[in-house]
Amino acid sequence: MELSLILVTLVLSAFFSGSEIVFVTANRLRVEVYARRGGVVGKTVSRFLEDPATLLTTTLVGNNFALVIYSTLIALYLEGPFLTFYLDMVGLQQGAASALAFTTQTIIASLVVLIVGEILPKSILREIPNRAVFALAIPLRISYYVLLPMIVVARWSALLLMKAFKADAKTFSQFMRRDFELMIEESKRTGELDLDEEESTLLSNVFAMSTILVKESMCPRTEIVALEESVTVSEARQLFVESGHSKIPIYRENIDNIVGMAFAYDLFHEPASLSEIVRPATFVPETKLSKELLKEFLAKKTSIAIVIDEYGGTAGLVTSEDLLEEIFGDIQDEFDTEDHTLRRINDITVVSSGRVRMDELQEKMDIVLPEGDYETIAGYLLERLGVIPEIRAEYDLDGFTFTILRASAHRIDLVRIVKQLETDLPVK
Repeated sequence: MELSLILVTLVLSAFFSGSEIVFVTANRLRVEVYARRGGVVGKTVSRFLEDPATLLTTTLVGNNFALVIYSTLIALYLEGPFLTFYLDMVGLQQGAASALAFTTQTIIASLVVLIVGEILPKSILREIPNRAVFALAIPLRISYYVLLPMIVVARWSALLLMKAFKADAKTFSQFMRRDFELMIEESKRTGELDLDEEESTLLSNVFAMSTILVKESMCPRTEIVALEESVTVSEARQLFVESGHSKIPIYRENIDNIVGMAFAYDLFHEPASLSEIVRPATFVPETKLSKELLKEFLAKKTSIAIVIDEYGGTAGLVTSEDLLEEIFGDIQDEFDTEDHTLRRINDITVVSSGRVRMDELQEKMDIVLPEGDYETIAGYLLERLGVIPEIRAEYDLDGFTFTILRASAHRIDLVRIVKQLETDLPVK
C-alpha cells in the first residue's frame, strides 16, 4: 500500500513539473492558433496562457503537496529496513545506525524524486511541448480546482508578506526581474530553454521596462530640434529637410512653452502658415514609467511626447522608438547620426560619447565608476569637474584618464577613457 502511494506521489510530481515546462517552452503563437479553434481543451489552454500566475501557482502548490506526502511515505517505508540492516547486518549502535539510516534514505529519496519527478518529465515533454500542452491542460485544470483552498492560502500569504515588508510595486518588480534572470540562466545551463545571449537580454529588458523612467529614455532638452511658431512655412520645411525628423515641436518665445507639434506630412497640403498645421502635443512627467507611456502611445495611436520636469519646464522629448530601444537596443535608420559612440580602441582605451549611460559603460566595457546624481558619462564629468571642459583637456579621475575629444560651450560630446596601469579597476 505504501509503495503504491509513493508511486502515485512521484507521478503527481512528474505531472506538475512537466506541466510547468510544457507551458513555458511551447510555441505560444502556434498553440494559440490551435486553441482558438474552440472546444473545452482549447479554452482551457487559452485561460492558462492568458493567466500564467494561475498556472505557476497551481504547479507550485501541486508539486509541493506531492513532495510533502512523498517525503513522509518514503521515510516510513525505508526507515525500518535500513535501520534493521545497520543494526543487525553491520552491527552498529542504535544512535549511529539511526543516523546512517536517515542519511541513506534521504539520499535515495532525493535521487528518485529528482530523476523521476523532475529530470525525466522535463526532458521528455520539452521535446513535444506544442502537443503536450493540450494533453495536460484538462488534468491541470482539474488539479487547480482540487487544490483551490491551498492556492488561495498561498496567494493570501504572499500578499501578507509583501505588506509586512512594505514591498512596493517597484521593489516587487525588481525582485521578479532578478528571479526571472536567474531562471533564464539556469534554463540555459540545463538546456531546458534554447535561448541565445540576445534572446536572454531581450527577455531581461522586457522586465526592466517596469522600473525604467521616461527621463532615462528621452532625448534631453539641449538636443531637441524645435521651431518658433512665428517662422514661415518655407523655413519650417527647410528644418525638416536638414534634421530628417518627421515631427518637430513648436514653441512660443522659448522651448519651455511648447504649444504643439508640426508633422512633415502636413506640409504636403501647402499650408499658408505654420499655425494651420500645428497639432496638440502630448505632455508627460519625467517620472512616468516607460512601460506606461508605451501603453499610452499604443492607445492614443501617437508616437511622440514632450517630457516636463517638476517645475513645468521642458526636460526633453521621447518617442516610441526611444522606448522600444530600451528593449531591442539601438534602432538605426537612414537619418540617424552616430552620436552614441561606444567603442574599444585597445585593452585599456575606450572612446565614448557623453550621452552613454553609466550602466551601459559598465555592462559593455566593464568600466566601473562611482555612482552619483548623474546617469551619463557627461554627467559624471560635469559633477566631478564642476565646469564644462575644453577640447583636448585631460583629467585623472578614479583610476582613469579622461581626454575631451569633442565638446561645445554647453555639453561634452566625445571623450576618451584610458585605464591607468597602476590601478586595479578592470577594462576587459
